[in-house]
Order: sequence, then C-alpha cells, then structure tokens
Amino acid sequence: MDNNDEAKLSCGEFVSEWGDRWFQLGDLLFDVLRRDKSPSENKIPFSASNAATYELLREWLTSHEERFLDLWQWFYKEKLTALEPDSDYLREYWQNPFAMFYRPSALPELLTAFDLQTSVDDWTPDENKCWEVAMVVLQLAPIVASFYKWADEEIAALLRSELT
Repeated sequence: MDNNDEAKLSCGEFVSEWGDRWFQLGDLLFDVLRRDKSPSENKIPFSASNAATYELLREWLTSHEERFLDLWQWFYKEKLTALEPDSDYLREYWQNPFAMFYRPSALPELLTAFDLQTSVDDWTPDENKCWEVAMVVLQLAPIVASFYKWADEEIAALLRSELT
C-alpha cells in the first residue's frame, strides 16, 4: 500500500472529525441566532464562552482546510455537480460552502459578515436574516452526511481492491 492509499484510508476518519467540528459550529450559530431569548440575553449576542468556542473551532477548521478542500473537491466533482442548492449563498460558494462560517477571525466579525450585527451593544438583528443564515446551515447538514457516506464508500472500495 503506497502513501496515497494510506491517505485514503484515513480520509473517513478525517471527514468524521471535520464533520463533528462543522456540526459544533452549526450548533453554536443556532444558539447565537436564537430569537426566543429574554431581552437581557439579547443585549450581547453571544457569551465569552461562545466566542472562545468559535475561535477554537475556527482554528481547527482553518488549519485543516487544505486537506478538507482536497477531499471536498473530489466529493463535489463526483457527487454534487448535478445538485442545485436552494440558497443564493450556497450557489455562490458551492466549491466550499462552509468557509464563510469560519473565515472571520472572531464571532462578531462573522455576525457582521452576514449583516446580522450592527453593534455589540444593540443586538437586534432582523429575524428574517437570522432565519436565512440558520437555513443555510440546515441545508448543509444532509450534504455533510453525504460527505461522510462518500468517504466511507471510498475506503470500502479501496479495501476491497486491496483484498483482490
């Protein structure tokens, strides 16, 4: 087995780890975007804990982006070329629809990038904008599940070819 095969064998584990981090980021965003909080909780859109969690997830996703992109491009070309995403955002960033969620260096920058936050003191975002961002994250969930499945199928095919 050469190095390329070894990289493929670990791709399922990598995709699983990457997916876990992505879903943690999605959960964090849902928590921040919730509009059913009390007025006192809405003064600041996120806690220090949320900000720290975002930075840790961002650091991991950014540091593993090159490997992710190699696998994503392979998956995208093989499995997703015929899929038409529902949102304008997904259509525009289809070759890496996850990046916008972890590129900003801090949580306030992310909220500003989506035009959700006008100031840290006054967190009164448009409910429709929060809903739109949440829907993009939700639309990505089954795609990430397909990415998991694809990585597992690639590994199984590699193992079958090694046995024959």
